[in-house]
Amino acid sequence: MRRRTVLFVVVLVLLGILAVPMMVSAEEAKVNAPVGLKLRLEPGLDGFEMFTLKHRELVWVDPNEPSVWLDHILWSKVETERGTGWCAAAHLDNYPGFWNVDTPVMPDLPEGFFMVKAPAGLKLREEAGYSDVAFIVPYGTVLESPNGKVVPADGIYWRELKVGGDLLWGWNKWLDEIGPSSAATEEAAVG
Repeated sequence: MRRRTVLFVVVLVLLGILAVPMMVSAEEAKVNAPVGLKLRLEPGLDGFEMFTLKHRELVWVDPNEPSVWLDHILWSKVETERGTGWCAAAHLDNYPGFWNVDTPVMPDLPEGFFMVKAPAGLKLREEAGYSDVAFIVPYGTVLESPNGKVVPADGIYWRELKVGGDLLWGWNKWLDEIGPSSAATEEAAVG
């Protein structure tokens, strides 16, 4: 009788060891943001800022919580040693790239929207040219250019962009137009 009990316990332990790798585990990622990355209580720019994740800090992306598009940014739920929250997915080293995100689908946009393609983020300035940097938006952020204004300054072209209620300027080279007009341009180029 005792022998059966011991055998039964050994079998349960072995089954437990074998079952662990089969469990869904969070995907490990590192923060890729030299100036830090805000971890928020909920997705979106209005989400309460809990703390700033450090560059190269290890996080685990929650596989049970789908990423969401909000404020033209893809947000992922992550767990850290300091807490759990939401951050911009584009600043994680496992980000597949804006055009490779299958789900969730980004909402359709009208003309006049541009995606930031600068790997380190786009510096937005209060005036066209090399004026003071107001802030940096991450790669993959989608911004509106409400009037389509592009002007030369300091030897390069700057596009006026709407961020919240402010109009700021970003280097046009680091912006890709998205939406209906960019799709029509691609179709015309293909033939």
